[in-house]
Formats: sequence, C-alpha cells, structure tokens
Amino acid sequence: MSNLINLQLRGNINVTESLYNILKIRANNEINKEDNLLRNFNTLVDPLILNLFYGLYKSKKLPPNDEKQIELEKTYEFNVAIGSYANIFNHFLFLLWLKENGIPKDDKNSILYRKNLYEFMNRLNDMNYYQSIVIPFYLAIADESTKSERSFTHRMFTIENIKTESALDTPEYLAIEFSTLQEEFLNEIVEYLE
Repeated sequence: MSNLINLQLRGNINVTESLYNILKIRANNEINKEDNLLRNFNTLVDPLILNLFYGLYKSKKLPPNDEKQIELEKTYEFNVAIGSYANIFNHFLFLLWLKENGIPKDDKNSILYRKNLYEFMNRLNDMNYYQSIVIPFYLAIADESTKSERSFTHRMFTIENIKTESALDTPEYLAIEFSTLQEEFLNEIVEYLE
C-alpha cells in the first residue's frame, strides 16, 4: 500500500442526511459550544471518519468494484485530512479482500489472483473511487436503522443533551458500541488469517 499520510479529502461527497446535519451544525456553530457534545470532533476525529470506520466494522463487506457513483441524500464539501486514517482503513480493506479471496494454494491460479489483487490495490489509491464509492458505501451502512434501534449516525446527531438522553443515545453507549464492533471485526479477520 502506498503512503497516504498527507492525503486530503477535498470536494463534494455524497453523505447521509443525518451526517450532513452533524457537519452543518459543526460548521455553522449553531449549538452553544459549551453544551454541544460534538464540539470536540474538530480536535478528536472528524464525524465522517468515525462513520466510515463504523460502517466498515458493522458490514464486514468490501465496497463495490464498479465505477458507478453511490448517490446519497445530500452532498457536502469536504477538506479533511484522511491520510493516517486511510492507511489503517486500507489495511482493513486489504484484510477483508484476503478473507474473501483467500490465498492461492498453487501456481495455477496465481496469475489471475495477482491481477485481481493489483486491481484492488489500484482502486484503493484512486481518490475518485474513494470519494464516489468507498466513502458513501460505508456512510450509508453507518446510517442504516434496524427495527430495534436508530442508526449510529442518527444517534450521534441526537446526543446534544446528556441529561435527557436514553441509554442507547449516550456518548458512552456509542463509544462502547463502536469499540465492540471494532473488536469483533478484528477478531474475525485475525481468526481467518491464523
């Protein structure tokens, strides 16, 4: 994988409406900073990055291979440093690719295997593919609701006042859920590679 440390994500990206609302509030400072639990995202982690990783952990799926852009409800103009996160994210995608494709046991299939692997790695280094397919794919997964609970992104948007929150909407609960999914994701990948 190439070194993506200085990578900036620039331009319009399709995002879900819930994530758009979070980003709009943060950008416009519509909520009093002293009462806003989202205030630290500028210094801790961008909400887009957090939702991107959450979607990956939740789905345990590779993004689509095709070049057709994934359309979501809103577009938002970004200028986000994603380099250090992209290296980790690409590593996880590579491990998922290995899990899905296995490792050839003989030379017979190695040429096709290498061709597919190189195509996959080239896609991961294509910022257009990242912006139009990878990011919207995982953002949509992070914003999927189930019958029992609202989406991760929507719950993140509604954590404005800890005094009136239900247990499933507390920042602590979201952090535990994120950590648990990350651990499950990594355990599943590690089990496969052992």
